Amino acid sequence: MSEGMWNEAIDRMLTRVRDTAGRVKEEGFPHWAHLETGEWVTTADGDWTGGYWIGMLWLAVRATGESQYQSWAEPLTDRLRARITPRPSSSRFPSTTAAPWARFSMACRPPRTLLCGPLDDWQRSMRPPFG
Repeated sequence: MSEGMWNEAIDRMLTRVRDTAGRVKEEGFPHWAHLETGEWVTTADGDWTGGYWIGMLWLAVRATGESQYQSWAEPLTDRLRARITPRPSSSRFPSTTAAPWARFSMACRPPRTLLCGPLDDWQRSMRPPFG
């Protein structure tokens, strides 16, 4: 892909992120949208999609450096933090999906502080003990 095509794709995703943020406001995490109306159904705790939304917001911070995305991401990151605890691996994945994006973005200390410590704990818990 040419650089122009990448930039166009990024711009389209940023437009979608801004549109979604405007529609869900402080209601919660976008979960799914009605096909006919485009209205978002939200969840208070993020369900299994919350980490993806936060990840998109932190990627937008990384791509643009604009504080509006960070101001949307930080409170949701705080809300998702309670779900990032050692649990059986089948229930842990959805709530940790934001952590790699936060680590990747390195745009701001809060997501790394909140998410990367628990992610490191999770990674250690997945390694079998030897010896």
